[in-house]
Amino acid sequence: MGSDGPITSTFGYRDVPTQSEPPVETEEEIESRLSKEAADK
Repeated sequence: MGSDGPITSTFGYRDVPTQSEPPVETEEEIESRLSKEAADK
């Protein structure tokens, strides 16, 4: 696999804390966040 593709670059920097994009959330984190938002309403 080459490192010249945008998809490869995205996954390559996925775990880098200094990336410009927001970190990828796991399903558990998303579910917990949604449940908290629902509880606040």
